[in-house]
Amino acid sequence: MIILQDLKKTDKVYVAVAFRDMNGKYARHAAVTLASVFANTTSSVCAYVLHDETLTKENRAKLAETATMHGKEIEFIDVSNAYLDNAKQIGKAKLEIVERTLGKGMLYRLLMDRVITASRVIYLDCDILVTRDISDLWQIDLEGKAIGCVRDFDEWEKIETGRPITQRMAKSRHFFGIKQGEYFNSGVLLMDLDIIRSHYNVAKDFVKFFNKYGAWSLLADQDFLNYIFRNDKKLLDKSFNITQNLNLSKKEVCDKIFHTLLAKPYEIYTRENVDDLYWHYLTKTSYCASQDELISIMCHELGAGRYTHRHSSACVKRLLGNLVKNIKESHLLLDIRAYYAIKKEKEAKL
Repeated sequence: MIILQDLKKTDKVYVAVAFRDMNGKYARHAAVTLASVFANTTSSVCAYVLHDETLTKENRAKLAETATMHGKEIEFIDVSNAYLDNAKQIGKAKLEIVERTLGKGMLYRLLMDRVITASRVIYLDCDILVTRDISDLWQIDLEGKAIGCVRDFDEWEKIETGRPITQRMAKSRHFFGIKQGEYFNSGVLLMDLDIIRSHYNVAKDFVKFFNKYGAWSLLADQDFLNYIFRNDKKLLDKSFNITQNLNLSKKEVCDKIFHTLLAKPYEIYTRENVDDLYWHYLTKTSYCASQDELISIMCHELGAGRYTHRHSSACVKRLLGNLVKNIKESHLLLDIRAYYAIKKEKEAKL
Protein backbone atom coordinates (compact mmCIF):
# COMPACT_ATOMS: atom_id res chain seq x y z
CA MET A 1 0.00 0.00 0.00
CA ILE A 2 1.25 3.48 -0.88
CA ILE A 3 1.36 5.91 2.03
CA LEU A 4 1.68 9.69 1.98
CA GLN A 5 5.41 9.67 2.67
CA ASP A 6 6.05 7.51 -0.39
CA LEU A 7 3.91 9.73 -2.61
CA LYS A 8 5.93 12.82 -1.76
CA LYS A 9 8.99 11.02 -3.09
CA THR A 10 7.15 10.04 -6.30
CA ASP A 11 7.27 12.58 -9.10
CA LYS A 12 4.76 10.85 -11.38
CA VAL A 13 0.98 11.16 -11.04
CA TYR A 14 -1.26 8.56 -12.67
CA VAL A 15 -4.69 9.52 -13.97
CA ALA A 16 -7.22 7.50 -15.95
CA VAL A 17 -10.18 8.09 -18.24
CA ALA A 18 -12.44 5.42 -19.73
CA PHE A 19 -14.86 5.69 -22.62
CA ARG A 20 -16.49 4.13 -25.67
CA ASP A 21 -16.41 6.44 -28.71
CA MET A 22 -19.22 5.35 -31.02
CA ASN A 23 -19.54 8.65 -32.90
CA GLY A 24 -15.86 9.57 -32.83
CA LYS A 25 -16.46 12.74 -30.78
CA TYR A 26 -15.98 11.57 -27.20
CA ALA A 27 -12.21 11.36 -27.53
CA ARG A 28 -12.12 15.14 -27.90
CA HIS A 29 -13.88 15.59 -24.57
CA ALA A 30 -11.38 13.20 -22.98
CA ALA A 31 -8.58 15.27 -24.49
CA VAL A 32 -10.00 18.45 -22.94
CA THR A 33 -10.19 16.80 -19.51
CA LEU A 34 -6.62 15.55 -19.80
CA ALA A 35 -5.35 18.87 -21.16
CA SER A 36 -6.82 20.65 -18.13
CA VAL A 37 -4.84 18.24 -15.92
CA PHE A 38 -1.66 18.53 -17.96
CA ALA A 39 -1.73 22.34 -18.12
CA ASN A 40 -2.08 22.81 -14.36
CA THR A 41 0.14 20.03 -13.00
CA THR A 42 3.86 20.61 -12.61
CA SER A 43 4.66 16.99 -11.73
CA SER A 44 5.11 14.27 -14.33
CA VAL A 45 1.77 12.79 -15.37
CA CYS A 46 0.95 9.48 -17.03
CA ALA A 47 -2.59 9.26 -18.37
CA TYR A 48 -4.21 5.88 -18.93
CA VAL A 49 -6.88 5.82 -21.64
CA LEU A 50 -9.17 2.79 -21.27
CA HIS A 51 -10.91 2.22 -24.61
CA ASP A 52 -12.16 -0.35 -27.11
CA GLU A 53 -12.24 -0.75 -30.88
CA THR A 54 -14.31 2.43 -31.30
CA LEU A 55 -11.26 4.63 -30.64
CA THR A 56 -9.97 5.45 -34.13
CA LYS A 57 -6.32 5.75 -35.11
CA GLU A 58 -6.89 9.45 -35.79
CA ASN A 59 -8.30 10.13 -32.32
CA ARG A 60 -5.65 8.02 -30.68
CA ALA A 61 -3.00 10.08 -32.46
CA LYS A 62 -4.64 13.35 -31.37
CA LEU A 63 -4.77 12.23 -27.74
CA ALA A 64 -1.11 11.22 -27.91
CA GLU A 65 -0.21 14.55 -29.51
CA THR A 66 -2.09 16.42 -26.76
CA ALA A 67 0.00 14.68 -24.11
CA THR A 68 3.20 15.43 -26.04
CA MET A 69 2.25 19.13 -26.32
CA HIS A 70 2.36 19.31 -22.50
CA GLY A 71 5.36 17.05 -22.00
CA LYS A 72 3.26 14.34 -20.35
CA GLU A 73 2.88 10.59 -20.94
CA ILE A 74 -0.12 8.67 -22.19
CA GLU A 75 -0.81 4.93 -22.29
CA PHE A 76 -3.64 3.32 -24.24
CA ILE A 77 -5.27 0.20 -22.82
CA ASP A 78 -7.74 -1.73 -24.99
CA VAL A 79 -10.13 -3.30 -22.45
CA SER A 80 -12.23 -5.24 -24.99
CA ASN A 81 -10.94 -8.67 -23.97
CA ALA A 82 -11.11 -7.90 -20.24
CA TYR A 83 -14.67 -6.66 -20.69
CA LEU A 84 -15.77 -9.78 -22.58
CA ASP A 85 -14.21 -12.06 -19.98
CA ASN A 86 -16.13 -10.35 -17.19
CA ALA A 87 -19.32 -9.91 -19.24
CA LYS A 88 -19.70 -13.69 -19.47
CA GLN A 89 -20.34 -13.74 -15.72
CA ILE A 90 -23.39 -11.50 -16.06
CA GLY A 91 -25.30 -13.38 -18.75
CA LYS A 92 -26.52 -12.03 -22.09
CA ALA A 93 -29.98 -10.84 -21.02
CA LYS A 94 -28.78 -9.00 -17.93
CA LEU A 95 -25.78 -7.61 -19.76
CA GLU A 96 -28.08 -6.06 -22.36
CA ILE A 97 -30.04 -4.33 -19.59
CA VAL A 98 -26.86 -2.99 -17.99
CA GLU A 99 -25.43 -1.78 -21.30
CA ARG A 100 -28.73 -0.13 -22.27
CA THR A 101 -28.88 1.64 -18.91
CA LEU A 102 -25.23 2.69 -18.64
CA GLY A 103 -23.51 2.10 -21.94
CA LYS A 104 -20.49 -0.19 -22.16
CA GLY A 105 -18.05 2.68 -21.74
CA MET A 106 -19.32 3.46 -18.24
CA LEU A 107 -18.51 -0.12 -17.23
CA TYR A 108 -14.90 0.07 -18.41
CA ARG A 109 -13.80 1.94 -15.30
CA LEU A 110 -14.83 -1.09 -13.24
CA LEU A 111 -11.92 -2.92 -14.86
CA MET A 112 -9.22 -0.49 -13.71
CA ASP A 113 -7.93 -2.71 -10.93
CA ARG A 114 -7.35 -5.49 -13.48
CA VAL A 115 -5.82 -3.59 -16.40
CA ILE A 116 -3.80 -0.82 -14.69
CA THR A 117 -0.56 -1.89 -13.01
CA ALA A 118 0.04 1.31 -11.00
CA SER A 119 -0.50 1.18 -7.24
CA ARG A 120 -2.71 4.26 -7.19
CA VAL A 121 -4.67 6.20 -9.81
CA ILE A 122 -6.95 9.22 -10.09
CA TYR A 123 -10.03 8.34 -12.15
CA LEU A 124 -11.77 11.19 -14.00
CA ASP A 125 -15.01 11.25 -15.98
CA CYS A 126 -14.67 12.92 -19.37
CA ASP A 127 -16.85 15.88 -18.33
CA ILE A 128 -14.32 16.98 -15.71
CA LEU A 129 -12.43 20.29 -15.93
CA VAL A 130 -9.39 20.81 -13.71
CA THR A 131 -8.02 24.24 -12.73
CA ARG A 132 -5.63 23.11 -9.98
CA ASP A 133 -2.45 21.08 -9.71
CA ILE A 134 -3.86 17.56 -9.46
CA SER A 135 -0.90 16.60 -7.28
CA ASP A 136 -2.94 18.17 -4.45
CA LEU A 137 -5.37 15.29 -4.82
CA TRP A 138 -2.70 12.69 -5.57
CA GLN A 139 -0.79 13.32 -2.32
CA ILE A 140 -3.79 12.92 0.00
CA ASP A 141 -3.26 10.21 2.61
CA LEU A 142 -6.20 7.82 2.35
CA GLU A 143 -5.40 6.44 5.80
CA GLY A 144 -5.77 2.84 4.67
CA LYS A 145 -9.03 3.38 2.76
CA ALA A 146 -9.59 2.04 -0.74
CA ILE A 147 -10.79 5.30 -2.30
CA GLY A 148 -11.01 9.05 -1.76
CA CYS A 149 -14.20 10.68 -3.02
CA VAL A 150 -16.49 13.72 -2.72
CA ARG A 151 -20.15 13.79 -1.69
CA ASP A 152 -22.68 14.04 -4.50
CA PHE A 153 -24.43 17.35 -5.18
CA ASP A 154 -27.70 16.45 -3.45
CA GLU A 155 -25.84 15.51 -0.27
CA TRP A 156 -24.09 18.92 -0.30
CA GLU A 157 -27.42 20.62 -0.91
CA LYS A 158 -28.91 18.89 2.10
CA ILE A 159 -25.92 19.84 4.27
CA GLU A 160 -25.84 23.46 3.10
CA THR A 161 -29.55 24.28 2.72
CA GLY A 162 -31.38 21.60 4.68
CA ARG A 163 -33.31 20.55 1.58
CA PRO A 164 -33.90 16.77 1.78
CA ILE A 165 -33.05 14.35 -1.03
CA THR A 166 -35.93 12.66 -2.84
CA GLN A 167 -37.75 9.83 -1.11
CA ARG A 168 -36.73 7.44 -3.88
CA MET A 169 -33.04 8.28 -3.44
CA ALA A 170 -33.27 8.04 0.34
CA LYS A 171 -34.91 4.60 0.07
CA SER A 172 -32.36 3.18 -2.34
CA ARG A 173 -29.37 4.47 -0.37
CA HIS A 174 -30.78 3.09 2.87
CA PHE A 175 -31.39 -0.23 1.14
CA PHE A 176 -27.73 -0.31 0.00
CA GLY A 177 -26.54 0.32 3.57
CA ILE A 178 -25.03 3.74 2.77
CA LYS A 179 -24.87 6.10 5.73
CA GLN A 180 -26.93 9.26 5.53
CA GLY A 181 -24.92 12.12 4.04
CA GLU A 182 -22.13 9.89 2.66
CA TYR A 183 -23.32 9.11 -0.87
CA PHE A 184 -20.51 10.20 -3.21
CA ASN A 185 -20.18 11.26 -6.82
CA SER A 186 -18.01 8.82 -8.76
CA GLY A 187 -16.76 11.26 -11.43
CA VAL A 188 -13.54 11.90 -9.49
CA LEU A 189 -11.98 9.08 -7.52
CA LEU A 190 -8.58 8.70 -5.88
CA MET A 191 -8.12 4.92 -5.87
CA ASP A 192 -5.64 2.74 -4.02
CA LEU A 193 -5.50 -0.07 -6.56
CA ASP A 194 -3.32 -2.27 -4.35
CA ILE A 195 -6.01 -2.33 -1.66
CA ILE A 196 -8.77 -2.85 -4.22
CA ARG A 197 -6.92 -5.73 -5.88
CA SER A 198 -6.25 -7.46 -2.56
CA HIS A 199 -9.70 -7.00 -0.99
CA TYR A 200 -12.16 -6.87 -3.91
CA ASN A 201 -13.04 -8.41 -7.24
CA VAL A 202 -14.85 -5.40 -8.67
CA ALA A 203 -16.26 -7.05 -11.80
CA LYS A 204 -17.66 -10.05 -9.90
CA ASP A 205 -18.92 -7.83 -7.10
CA PHE A 206 -20.80 -5.74 -9.66
CA VAL A 207 -22.55 -8.86 -10.95
CA LYS A 208 -23.67 -9.73 -7.42
CA PHE A 209 -24.83 -6.15 -6.84
CA PHE A 210 -26.80 -5.99 -10.07
CA ASN A 211 -28.45 -9.36 -9.46
CA LYS A 212 -29.52 -8.38 -5.94
CA TYR A 213 -30.18 -4.64 -6.15
CA GLY A 214 -30.70 -3.91 -9.85
CA ALA A 215 -34.38 -3.06 -9.35
CA TRP A 216 -33.52 -0.46 -6.71
CA SER A 217 -30.61 1.17 -8.49
CA LEU A 218 -31.01 4.58 -10.12
CA LEU A 219 -27.37 5.09 -11.21
CA ALA A 220 -26.14 1.53 -11.44
CA ASP A 221 -22.35 2.03 -11.64
CA GLN A 222 -22.27 4.94 -9.17
CA ASP A 223 -24.68 3.16 -6.83
CA PHE A 224 -22.49 0.07 -7.01
CA LEU A 225 -19.29 1.97 -6.18
CA ASN A 226 -21.08 3.62 -3.24
CA TYR A 227 -22.28 0.21 -2.09
CA ILE A 228 -19.00 -1.66 -2.37
CA PHE A 229 -16.91 1.12 -0.78
CA ARG A 230 -19.53 2.28 1.73
CA ASN A 231 -17.23 1.44 4.66
CA ASP A 232 -13.93 1.82 2.84
CA LYS A 233 -13.74 5.44 1.68
CA LYS A 234 -12.36 8.78 2.76
CA LEU A 235 -14.62 11.76 2.05
CA LEU A 236 -12.66 14.65 0.57
CA ASP A 237 -13.05 18.39 0.33
CA LYS A 238 -15.73 19.68 -2.02
CA SER A 239 -13.17 21.52 -4.15
CA PHE A 240 -11.95 18.20 -5.59
CA ASN A 241 -15.27 17.52 -7.37
CA ILE A 242 -17.58 20.52 -7.59
CA THR A 243 -20.94 19.45 -9.01
CA GLN A 244 -22.79 22.62 -7.99
CA ASN A 245 -21.02 25.05 -10.29
CA LEU A 246 -23.40 27.90 -11.17
CA ASN A 247 -22.85 31.64 -10.75
CA LEU A 248 -19.13 31.52 -10.04
CA SER A 249 -16.75 34.41 -10.62
CA LYS A 250 -13.47 34.11 -12.53
CA LYS A 251 -11.64 34.05 -9.21
CA GLU A 252 -13.87 31.31 -7.81
CA VAL A 253 -13.11 28.90 -10.67
CA CYS A 254 -9.41 28.79 -9.80
CA ASP A 255 -7.84 25.85 -7.92
CA LYS A 256 -10.84 23.56 -8.33
CA ILE A 257 -12.03 20.41 -10.09
CA PHE A 258 -15.38 20.89 -11.84
CA HIS A 259 -17.85 18.22 -12.89
CA THR A 260 -20.06 19.61 -15.66
CA LEU A 261 -23.12 17.46 -15.06
CA LEU A 262 -26.39 17.65 -17.01
CA ALA A 263 -26.05 20.23 -19.82
CA LYS A 264 -22.59 19.94 -21.35
CA PRO A 265 -20.59 23.09 -22.20
CA TYR A 266 -20.26 22.00 -25.84
CA GLU A 267 -24.06 21.72 -26.13
CA ILE A 268 -25.37 24.82 -24.40
CA TYR A 269 -23.90 27.68 -22.38
CA THR A 270 -25.39 27.59 -18.85
CA ARG A 271 -22.50 28.23 -16.43
CA GLU A 272 -20.62 31.49 -16.72
CA ASN A 273 -16.84 31.08 -16.32
CA VAL A 274 -17.14 27.29 -15.81
CA ASP A 275 -18.33 26.43 -19.32
CA ASP A 276 -15.66 28.81 -20.62
CA LEU A 277 -13.06 26.40 -19.27
CA TYR A 278 -14.02 23.72 -21.79
CA TRP A 279 -13.27 25.98 -24.74
CA HIS A 280 -10.14 27.34 -23.07
CA TYR A 281 -8.64 23.88 -22.60
CA LEU A 282 -9.80 22.74 -26.03
CA THR A 283 -7.24 25.21 -27.41
CA LYS A 284 -4.61 23.30 -25.44
CA THR A 285 -5.35 20.05 -27.30
CA SER A 286 -4.48 18.88 -30.80
CA TYR A 287 -8.17 19.24 -31.72
CA CYS A 288 -7.95 23.01 -32.02
CA ALA A 289 -4.97 24.67 -33.71
CA SER A 290 -5.99 28.34 -33.68
CA GLN A 291 -8.47 30.93 -32.42
CA ASP A 292 -10.16 30.91 -35.83
CA GLU A 293 -10.64 27.17 -35.58
CA LEU A 294 -12.01 27.57 -32.05
CA ILE A 295 -14.65 30.02 -33.28
CA SER A 296 -15.62 27.64 -36.04
CA ILE A 297 -15.91 24.68 -33.64
CA MET A 298 -17.94 26.69 -31.11
CA CYS A 299 -20.39 27.95 -33.73
CA HIS A 300 -20.85 24.46 -35.15
CA GLU A 301 -21.21 22.70 -31.79
CA LEU A 302 -23.41 25.22 -30.00
CA GLY A 303 -25.57 25.72 -33.08
CA ALA A 304 -26.19 22.04 -33.69
CA GLY A 305 -26.70 20.76 -30.16
CA ARG A 306 -29.84 19.05 -28.90
CA TYR A 307 -30.88 22.26 -27.09
CA THR A 308 -30.43 24.67 -29.98
CA HIS A 309 -31.19 22.96 -33.28
CA ARG A 310 -34.50 23.48 -35.11
CA HIS A 311 -36.97 20.70 -34.38
CA SER A 312 -38.49 18.73 -37.25
CA SER A 313 -41.48 16.39 -37.14
CA ALA A 314 -39.00 13.53 -36.62
CA CYS A 315 -37.66 15.32 -33.53
CA VAL A 316 -41.16 15.66 -32.09
CA LYS A 317 -41.85 11.96 -32.65
CA ARG A 318 -38.57 11.07 -30.97
CA LEU A 319 -39.35 13.32 -28.00
CA LEU A 320 -42.79 11.71 -27.69
CA GLY A 321 -41.18 8.27 -27.76
CA ASN A 322 -38.75 9.32 -25.03
CA LEU A 323 -41.64 10.63 -22.93
CA VAL A 324 -43.50 7.32 -23.19
CA LYS A 325 -40.29 5.44 -22.32
CA ASN A 326 -39.66 7.66 -19.29
CA ILE A 327 -43.20 7.08 -18.01
CA LYS A 328 -42.80 3.32 -18.39
CA GLU A 329 -39.49 3.43 -16.55
CA SER A 330 -40.67 5.84 -13.86
CA HIS A 331 -39.64 5.52 -10.20
CA LEU A 332 -43.11 4.17 -9.39
CA LEU A 333 -42.55 1.15 -11.60
CA LEU A 334 -39.03 0.71 -10.23
CA ASP A 335 -40.49 0.62 -6.71
CA ILE A 336 -42.97 -2.06 -7.79
CA ARG A 337 -40.19 -4.13 -9.39
CA ALA A 338 -38.10 -3.76 -6.25
CA TYR A 339 -41.04 -4.82 -4.07
CA TYR A 340 -41.55 -8.05 -6.00
CA ALA A 341 -37.80 -8.73 -6.10
CA ILE A 342 -37.63 -8.51 -2.30
CA LYS A 343 -40.81 -10.58 -1.93
CA LYS A 344 -39.39 -13.26 -4.22
CA GLU A 345 -36.14 -13.33 -2.24
CA LYS A 346 -38.00 -13.73 1.07
CA GLU A 347 -40.19 -16.53 -0.32
CA ALA A 348 -37.08 -18.37 -1.53
CA LYS A 349 -35.70 -18.38 2.04
CA LEU A 350 -38.86 -19.96 3.48
